Amino acid sequence: MITIGSVESWGTGGPDYFAPPDYIPGHPYFSEGVLTAGQPVELDIRSYLGFNAHTGTVVNKGPGNLYVQISSDGTNYSDVITIEEFRAISLNREDVYKIKLDTDTDGCSYMVVAH
Repeated sequence: MITIGSVESWGTGGPDYFAPPDYIPGHPYFSEGVLTAGQPVELDIRSYLGFNAHTGTVVNKGPGNLYVQISSDGTNYSDVITIEEFRAISLNREDVYKIKLDTDTDGCSYMVVAH
């Protein structure tokens, strides 16, 4: 039992429970796939979530390098971010409308989770 002010509470269902300020309701965007070199894939995260993502991860499951570009408006993209094999980048504090993925090696697998 804990006391907050003059209120005593047990567990997580009482007055001591609160959603953290960065809590985002709903299901996250999730995508896995295999790329062919020179044939970029565009992931429209906003159309799935209904808003731009501000947290998540892009994972290169290999083989080869994964090239990532991020768009905050759905039209203009960032410079290319290179993710080496078996590495990942965080999307925390980013403003992600769409992600464009490409590779230098056929058969490169990726995983994207965003919210």
